[in-house]
Amino acid sequence: MARENKQEATEMLDRNMSRQEPEPKLRKRKGRPGIWEARYRRYAADGTVERPREVFGDEIEFSSKTVLKNSSKWKEFIERINDIRVVVFFRDLCRLYRKEEITKRVFKGQTTAKGQLCYLEDQWGGMRLDQLVKMKYEIRNWLEGDLPLRTRPETQASRQTRKHLRTLLVQMLTYAVDKHYLPYNPLTGTALTVKKGGAPPVDRSEFFITPEQFRWMMNDPLTAAHLKMMILLAYTTGLRSEEFLALKWNVIEFDGPEPRIRIERTVDGKHVREAAKSENSKAPVPMCDRLGAALLYFKDENPSVNDWVFGSLRTGRPFHRTALGADHLLPALRRMAAEFRKDIPNGIPKGTAFHAFRHAYNALIAQVGVDDPAKVKEVQMKLMRHGDERTNDRYGKSAPPLRQRARQAHINVSDLVMGEADSWSGEKTGPNLDQTRKLTAR
Repeated sequence: MARENKQEATEMLDRNMSRQEPEPKLRKRKGRPGIWEARYRRYAADGTVERPREVFGDEIEFSSKTVLKNSSKWKEFIERINDIRVVVFFRDLCRLYRKEEITKRVFKGQTTAKGQLCYLEDQWGGMRLDQLVKMKYEIRNWLEGDLPLRTRPETQASRQTRKHLRTLLVQMLTYAVDKHYLPYNPLTGTALTVKKGGAPPVDRSEFFITPEQFRWMMNDPLTAAHLKMMILLAYTTGLRSEEFLALKWNVIEFDGPEPRIRIERTVDGKHVREAAKSENSKAPVPMCDRLGAALLYFKDENPSVNDWVFGSLRTGRPFHRTALGADHLLPALRRMAAEFRKDIPNGIPKGTAFHAFRHAYNALIAQVGVDDPAKVKEVQMKLMRHGDERTNDRYGKSAPPLRQRARQAHINVSDLVMGEADSWSGEKTGPNLDQTRKLTAR
């Protein structure tokens, strides 16, 4: 029975995907010119077949079938019925989503989303939408089960990849609701979760670049000057790598009432995008006098390439982030980790890049410069330029400054409910050991 249903769905999909070339027919009318019309195939959302009729005109307007088929009206009709007509199958939704939504993303985001979409389309492309939204159990089993990579079948997709696939699927079904292809999306929120399958993501939250380690890297004679300047910008301003690589000297305001750096563009590999990552990312970044002096010194010592702050003499464009990280940043980080072997016993976590300095900057905001802890998040939102304040909580959540603040809060609460340390000897007011045992026994 299941095999028959699958075969029927496949046949329906083939008919829906096949190109239609209907033949116009002349319908005679008594005492009046005949009407040219044509029927075509269309699927409803539940998979049932409809045969609507399209009327083009009478014999006076189109004297023959050939005249009609050569007209612009007929050509527009053929293109319309062979475009995505009614989204019945998930594969139809994939085609429409790829065309209308993915193309709005940044270049790198388009490439990533198209690759993720292939996994979903291969697995669920032949499924009707009204059936797919009822298959939460099957979808979760697929996401948490055997899921090899398309490019390396011997390797299982990581847990992070599976979560991205889940997110993309939910976004596509929400899009289908907005387009009225589905009445609602049952997989929003926590309805579809991915808790296992594949290797867990690498935890880099414990890796924190301290100011001492940063200063050692600035004095490392094996580290190139342009890399030191990039690290300095990332560590003292929280700039993303795609932002500081896209800097031109004309966006750095040295002489204004408030020296700052404007974010007007980003780079993604070879592509320069004349836009920031988000609306919040457009906010100018404050620049202190020391950083401004370091930038001016760097400008004097390193000739500008097409006005780029970090331009390549070979290409005339900004440096490529991937090659920069592999050839320069990682060796510098490994030298630093070897120097601070006691502080970094496990070495540099896999995947560490320039973003580690941005994480450290976020954690340090909580340690210095803010007297009122209640204002920490407000300052973090201002300096980090995130679209969602929850991102600040994820950044560097286990870094020493935040861990120290959490530990101090724990000590304060303990002192409040148990009394200070000296109270155990009876010198200060507070519950003694016997009293505490009685309280905990209750």
